[in-house]
Amino acid sequence: VGIGEDCSVWFNAVIRGDVNSIRIGKNVNIQDGCVLHSSYGTSVIEMGDNVSVGHNAVIHGAKIENNVLIGMGAIILDNAVIGDGAQLHPHATVGDNASIGENTIMYSNSVVYHDCKVGNRCILHAGCVIGSDGFGFAPTETGYEKIPQIGIVTIEDEEFALNAGDSIYFNPRLMHGQRCG
Repeated sequence: VGIGEDCSVWFNAVIRGDVNSIRIGKNVNIQDGCVLHSSYGTSVIEMGDNVSVGHNAVIHGAKIENNVLIGMGAIILDNAVIGDGAQLHPHATVGDNASIGENTIMYSNSVVYHDCKVGNRCILHAGCVIGSDGFGFAPTETGYEKIPQIGIVTIEDEEFALNAGDSIYFNPRLMHGQRCG
């Protein structure tokens, strides 16, 4: 574990470098109850400069670039990449191998599941879900049914916005993403 200059690590935070490396840049604030860990042989944590990690956030084997805000209770999993200047508000979740572009904002309780990519300067409003392979359900006349999906979702740069309750899935027959809900 390597920690840069002018960093603070608060009570009950765990930075566990037992199975792989963790590198934390300068001017980083890791608040109470955070857990930083990685997977043996498959992921490391690389955290840039000027990062604030809110209470009880979990970062597991991810790359966090510079000037990033990670809100309370956020979860970032193995090999995810969080771009420069991104903001993950409380309880945002980023899955394995997903990426969040520069200056993108994920508001509270938004989710980007594994292997999905969100471009630069996007806004994901509270409660939205972007995912792959059966990440959710769509309303029908008789209830809900699993959203059939194959593949991953990629959202290009520039001001893409989802609202609360929106979801996106990839339809391989139509070859484009669609909103659900």
